[in-house]
Order: sequence, then structure tokens, then C-alpha cells
Amino acid sequence: RSRLSADALGFAALELRRDRDFALAAVARSGGAALRHVAEELRRERGFLLAAAAASGEALGYMPEEFRADHELVLTAVAQHGAALRHADEALRGDPQFVLAALQRSASAWPHASEGLREDPDFRRSAVRLSCEALRFLPDEARSDRELVSVALLSNGAAIRHASRELQEDRSFLIASLRRNSSILCHLPEELWRDREFVLDAAHACPSALGRAAPELRRDRGFVREAVRRNGAALQCLDEEWQQDREIMLVAVQGNPRALRMVGDDLGNDRSFVLAAVTACGATLAHAVEALRGDPEVVLAAVASDGTALAHASEELRADREFVLTALERNGDAFPSIHARFSGSREFALEAAQRNAECFRHLPDAARQDRAFILAVVQQNGAALRFADEPFRYDRELALAAVRNDASALRHIGEAMRDDREFVLQALHANSSALPFASEELRMDRAFVLRALQKHVAIFHYVDRAFRDDLEFLLAALAQNAELLSCLPGRLFADREFALKAIQVNGAAFARAPPELRADRPFVLAAAQRNGAALQHAASEWRRDGEIVLAAVSTKPDILRIAGERLRQDRDFVLAAVQRNGAALGYAPEKLRRDRDVVLAAARNDGVALAYAAGGLAASRELALAAVVQNAAAFASVAAVLQGEYEFALSAVQKNSEVLCYVPEALQQDRTFVLKAVERNGDALRFAQEMFLYDRELVLAAVQHDGTALRYVGEVMRRDRDFVLAALRVNGGALPYVAEELWEDRDFLLKILKSHRAALQYASRDLRQDREFMLAALRTSGDILTAVPEELWRDRAFVLQAVEANGDALKHVPEELRDDRSFVLDAVQRNGQAFRCATAAMRGDPEIALAAVLKNGEALHHASEALRHDREFVLAAVRANGAALAYAAWELRGDRAVVLAAVRSAGVALAYAAEGLRGDEEVVAAAVAADGAALRYAAAKLQREPGLLQAAAAPGGLPMGTACATGVSAGFTNGNASAAAADSAPDGGGVAGGRGRGSALRQIAEQLRHFAPPSQSPSPRESLPTMSVPPRIK
Repeated sequence: RSRLSADALGFAALELRRDRDFALAAVARSGGAALRHVAEELRRERGFLLAAAAASGEALGYMPEEFRADHELVLTAVAQHGAALRHADEALRGDPQFVLAALQRSASAWPHASEGLREDPDFRRSAVRLSCEALRFLPDEARSDRELVSVALLSNGAAIRHASRELQEDRSFLIASLRRNSSILCHLPEELWRDREFVLDAAHACPSALGRAAPELRRDRGFVREAVRRNGAALQCLDEEWQQDREIMLVAVQGNPRALRMVGDDLGNDRSFVLAAVTACGATLAHAVEALRGDPEVVLAAVASDGTALAHASEELRADREFVLTALERNGDAFPSIHARFSGSREFALEAAQRNAECFRHLPDAARQDRAFILAVVQQNGAALRFADEPFRYDRELALAAVRNDASALRHIGEAMRDDREFVLQALHANSSALPFASEELRMDRAFVLRALQKHVAIFHYVDRAFRDDLEFLLAALAQNAELLSCLPGRLFADREFALKAIQVNGAAFARAPPELRADRPFVLAAAQRNGAALQHAASEWRRDGEIVLAAVSTKPDILRIAGERLRQDRDFVLAAVQRNGAALGYAPEKLRRDRDVVLAAARNDGVALAYAAGGLAASRELALAAVVQNAAAFASVAAVLQGEYEFALSAVQKNSEVLCYVPEALQQDRTFVLKAVERNGDALRFAQEMFLYDRELVLAAVQHDGTALRYVGEVMRRDRDFVLAALRVNGGALPYVAEELWEDRDFLLKILKSHRAALQYASRDLRQDREFMLAALRTSGDILTAVPEELWRDRAFVLQAVEANGDALKHVPEELRDDRSFVLDAVQRNGQAFRCATAAMRGDPEIALAAVLKNGEALHHASEALRHDREFVLAAVRANGAALAYAAWELRGDRAVVLAAVRSAGVALAYAAEGLRGDEEVVAAAVAADGAALRYAAAKLQREPGLLQAAAAPGGLPMGTACATGVSAGFTNGNASAAAADSAPDGGGVAGGRGRGSALRQIAEQLRHFAPPSQSPSPRESLPTMSVPPRIK
């Protein structure tokens, strides 16, 4: 009845509700609900409640609240019914460790864990790792999570049943899971085991998978063969019939060496079967029978496949020295497996490494650090260098020894050495086949490859194809190494142009040309013109062709020796030959070597050819001089009688300075001889002995004849300022050869600028940019304006000072300064000559023009045409500077007022007055009053006028004799008479009233030094010197 209704227990007698067994039976039958009606003392008894929870997990829901937090009680309930977890205390349902314990008892408890834990990825992984069944209670996205499902599968393959359908059908996932846990096999659906590719993949991952393959697959030979090929261990899952199949077993053993243990005794003892197995997989030897592990052929085959197989050979074979060396020769990786008796032997290690370089890397450290040992190894096996430590791969001797034995060793040397041109050249010298192993940079370096080919033609076979197809490269290589000719492909010589270029480089290339070209006269002629040696390889008919032979002799004189006999005896032909190449004289018949004209022609072409002259012609002075003129070395071929002749030696040096090197030693040391030699040919100084390069007199003599001789002077003298100045005085052509340091010496430069304005171009940049130095230079030489640096012309203060030194400086200043009125005014006030370099606009400015005239009367000549015809302006100009009258317009020179103003300013201005005014007594009197010397320019009738003569000779003026006689006799040539007169007059201390004017006259006379004589009155266009205006006139 209690099964029908849990509440029925509430109506039972109290003794029944207190009966422990009865109450437990009721709880078990009622799904735990009867617990609420049992006696109260039982509901508070923990032992009873544990029994109740074990009887029905749901009873937990009817227990008092405090018992729902009891770990043991809750876990007991969950173990009986996972859903009981929902009745546990909230804290327990959120406790990760407790929930994991609950899941361990029943995975169905998962849905009743707290939501926070169920959403926690880390907790999910812990849960499925502990119980794969928990996976089925996770949401769909979790059961599709590869990582989470993999964690579950790792602990229990059955978890695959709870993965999502997508993962259950994902073959790559299944195979990957199978590799982790083979227990998944029994939980996979049957249809997968009928899928050939899946089963093969599964068997590869887990050999036992082959045992679950569908029967039809297990009977398929191709399938079985592929399965054991992929995993030899699958052999154990094959049907017995396959385990006797030789082919299948061999495939299995190749796939897994351990499979050899699974084959039958018949196959296991079959030598040919085991030999085939170890050949494919050397490790199989470890599983072979003892007898076969002692078979040399079987063991060597195994070692060749896998070096470690040597460890499984029989003791007898491992102790056999020659056998072990043979094994190591096949596979150096077997070295670690050699017998202990050999492992400590230096001799054995050396022989092993010499036989197989791979052994070297397994050698003990002591051997690998022993340079002598390494050298012995690489001398026999260069490839071993690749396994040496880096310091040894940078050892040049070791590297060369290795390359000499094995060209490929070059690729294993230190990187820096592979890029070292000189080292790689040495390596190629040791082994020409090493070129392909040089760095790419060097292999593609044209200059480097050409250098390599220069000595080793065998390298050509290893040169990059790009170079071997480059015709210019081939010609350059052929020029360096004639042996390369035999390496070039014949097809190249069918090309006329290439063939001719090759012949030009090497005459023997003519023989490589095809027959049709060698029979073509124009081709043969062109070949002979490019390289006479080609005729040595031509047919005899071409050696009788005069034009071809002459062309050949031009480049190769000995061709005359193989020319046709008729040509060799022909005087005109031989004469033409030696005119082209004098050395051909040595191959001419003796009778022609005695011919003076022939020998002279040869000597003029090649002086050394004189050595081939016969019949005493070498003693001919004419021939000897002709020879040494052409080549100083010919002096050695001159007859001994001439070599010792003093005058001949001088004449020879005069013709060719280099002869000084060849004259007798006594003459080379004879100062007198050397002095005469350099006096005739200054260039001979460069061939003089060193002691003469410091001989001041001798050096100056050489420089006087040839300025370039200064370059050969001793360094001490070239730096001697006084000596260099003396050298420049005798020959300015020595200027470019002055020592560099002197161009830094400003005093030296200023001195030579007086006579050599070109010297400034050699001055250092710093000096030419030095403002003070350039001003001093301008004062020294006015011709250096073009050498002034541009930046100085932009310096206003410098330009003004330059103009003061040289008026022409104004034309070199920037346009903005030449257009600056205040600047130009300042310039002409400093130097009136600058006015001629002013712009047209400035030369038309009255103020500027008048300022210029004040400094220099000639300035009027450069004033604008309008100013020169402007009476008022000219009147002001001549008052300021009477000399300006010379440049006034012609009509103004006849204007009485203008002329009177001019002569009162400067009496000698009378020379430029019109003819009529020079006969005007008042004008002449005014001129004589200003300067007694002016009487010289008066009309003839007035020159003898007593009053004027008296005025000219008045106290403070000029003595009559001086005024007349000096002026007339000297004719004022160069203006010196006026200056002389002025200098002879006493200084009166003033000029008022025309008396006491000695000082003024001296100033005026000094400025008029260059006035023309009266008989040749200067025209307005003629140039006059600058004229300083006396203070009174200013």
C-alpha cells in the first residue's frame, strides 16, 4: 500500500513509523517521499538518513535542511540518483570540487550543478575529464567543441557517443582522437569500418583498428598491403593467411621494424627476406635472428640504411676493425655504435673520418679540437671540414687543404673567407673545380672571374652560363689566357666579327675560323691588320701577298721572317716594312741591314732597331741620333765609340732627355756634363741623379730652359721660398710646379703676383677668400680681378676698397651694387677711373660724373654724350680738374670761358684748347700763371713774348731756361718735362695769384706725366692719367 501512496505511512501506527527497517522499506518504495512521515527521531538520525539516501536518492529532498549540506549524505544520495543534487545546499551545488565528486558518482548530476559552474569552460573540461558521461548533459555547442570533446575522449573513448553528430562524422577528428585513445574503436559506428580510406587512416593511427575492418576489406590484398605499409604493427591483426605472405610481411617490416618478430619462423630465418627488410629499414636488424646479425652482408645493408644498426651486429663483427671501417664508410652515423675497443683509438678515428666525413661529427671533443688531427683528416677527405667547429673553418691552411681534396669544401668554409677574393683565388689555384662553391657575389663578379681565368683555364668549365654567353667577356678572358682558345665553342668563330676580335686578342684564333673565312682575302687582310701573328696560321699563299704581309708586320715584326722569299729580298718592300715597324729590321736579310736608308727608316720608327744594323752603321752619328730621338734606350745600341763621346752624349740628351739614363755612369756623375745637358734640355733634370736635384745653379739652369723641370727638384728646394722665387724669375712656366705649401704663404704669393698674375689660381681656397689678402693682391697686380671669389664681390666694404685699388673692379660687382647710386658715387670718389665701368645711367648722372672728374680728368671721356656737350657741366668739370678739357666736346674746347677755367685749374690744359685760343694772349697768360710749363703749348708767336717768358720765369715759377729749353728739347715725352720742371721749382707754400706755386706744380705735373708732346696734341678720345686736384681748386 505504501507503494501506492507515500502519504499512507502517515496513517500507520507510531510503532511502525518508528520501526527502522519498516521505515527504510517505505522510503525505498515511495521514491523517498515517505521520509517525511517517519518518526521524528528517525528523521534526525544521521545514520538512518544515510541509509535512506542509499535506498533512494530523492529522499534527500525530504530531509531537514541542515542535512542537505552534509557532503557524505549528499554524495550518497547522488550516487543512488544523480538528480538528487538538485536538493543539495546551494553552496555545495556551486562548489567545483564537491560537484566533481558528485559527477564522479553520477554524471546525471550535471544539470543540477550551479549555473556558474555549468557555464565555466575550465570546469567543463574538468568534468568531462573525470566522467565522459557528463558530456551528454552538456548543451549542443559544448558537444561540438573539438577541444572539450577531445578532453573527454582522452579519458574514455565512449565519450564519442555523446559528441555532436558533426564530430561523430568528422573523420579527421576521429583519427586524431584515435591516436590519443584507441578505446574509441569499439564505440564507432559499423559503417565506418567498411570505408577503405577511413580504416587505412585508423590503422595507421592505431594498428588494432585493422582488426575491426569489414571482412571484405580484410580479404582485399591491396588493402592489406597498404595497411601494413602504413603501420607494420597492424600485422598482428591480420588473418593467419596473410602472415605467411612474403610480400605482405616485407611491407609490414619496412613499415615497422618490430614486425619482424611477428613473422613466422620460416620468414624470420630466410636470409634473402631479412636482407631485403634491413635494406629498406636498417633498424630491423635489432629484431633479426642471431645468425643473421652475424652475416656481414646483412649487417652492412642495415648500416647503410640506419647507422645505429651497427649496435645490433654480432659481437664478432663489431670487433672486426676492417668490417667496422667498411660499415662506417657506408654510414658515418654508425660511429657512435662502434665497439668500445675502437672508440678510444686516435688512429681508428682518423681512418674513419678520412673514409667518411660524416664520422667527423661523432668524434670525441679532443679529436675535434686537435688542429693537426683535423688537417690530417681534410687532406684525405675535404668534405670533413663542414663538420669542424667554426674557428677551424676560418683556418686558411685547413680550408685550402680541404678544397684541394674536395672542391665542395669551399662552400663550408667561413662566410667571410668565401667572400675573400684573394683566398678564393688561392682555393681555385688548388682546385679549379671549386668555382661553383664560391659565394654568388664572387661567381658573378666579372673582374674576379677574369682574374681566376688568367691562371687556370680549367675554371672556364665552371664559369656561370651568363659569362660563357657574353662575347665581350670571352674576348677579355682570351686576352689574359691564350689557352682558353681551345675551350671556346667553334660556332663562335663562324661569326666574322667575333673571329676578328678574337684574332686581335690572340693570333692563333685564326686557325679556329672556318675554311671559307680563312680563304677569304679581305678577311685575311683584316686579321693581319689586327694581329700579325694570325699570318703564322694562314696558308702560304697569303705570306706571298705584299699588302697582307705589310699589315701583319705592323703589329708583329717577326712575320717578316716567314714572308715569301721574293718579298724578303725586295728592298722597297723591306723599306716599307721597317717604316711600319722598325723592329722588323732584325728579320730582314743582311744586305738590307747594311742599307743606310733602310736602317735610318727603321731607327726613326723604333730606335732600338739600330741594334740590328750591320756593316758598322751603328757608329753613324746621324743614325744614332735618329735612334735615340725615337727611343732613349737605343743609346745602348749605339756603337761604343759614340757612347763614350762627350759631345755626342750632349747632343743625344738635347734631342731626348731620357738618354741621360743611358749615358756612361761617369757622365751621369759629371756635374759639368749634367749642367750643360739641362741647359740644352731642361727636362733632362728628371733623369739626373738625386745629388743634382739639390744643386741650385744646375736646377735654375734646367728651369730656365724648361719650366716644368721644377717638378723634379728635390723636395727641400721646392719648399724653399727664395729658390722658387728665383726659379720663377727665370721662367714663369714653372708656376704649376711650385710646392703646395707655398700656395699657403701670402707673402710669397704677393711677391710673385707682381710678375705672374696667373699665380693666384694656385692659391689655397682659404687665401682667395681672405679679404685682406685679396685687397693686397689687387694693389700688387690689377690684372687679378677675375680671380676674386664671387662671395667677396658681394661684400660692399671690400668692393669699395678694391675699386680704390683698381677702378676696373667696378665691372665685376653684382648688378644690384652697380645700380646703387650712393655706392657708385662712393666708388668714383675713391677712384675716378672706376667711372668708365659704371652703367650708362650712372655715367649720365652729373653729380657722379663731376665727382669722378675731380679724381681723374679722364672721367669726362666716359661721361654720357649729353654731359660732354653740356657747357655748364663741362665748365664745372674743368674748374675742378683742368685736365678734363681733353675730353670735352670739340666746340667747348674752343669756348673761351671754358678754356680759361681749365687753364686756371691746370695750366698745361692749354694743350687741349682750340688752335685759336692757344694764340689768345689772355688765355696763355692765365695758363702760364697757373703753370709756367704751359708756355710750351702756346702759339709760336707767343712763346717768345717777353712778358709771358718773364711770367713763366717769375719767382716761385719755372726758370726761363727750364721753361723753354727743357720743354722744347724733351718734347714732353711721357710727360716727364712737366714733372721735372715742377720738381726744380721752389716750394712757395701757396698758389694764390700764380706765385709760390711750387708744391701745386709738382702735384699737377705728376698727374700730367703722360700728356702727349705739343706737336701731337691729344685727341679727346685718347686716354689721360688720373689727375689729383690741388687743395685750392677743391
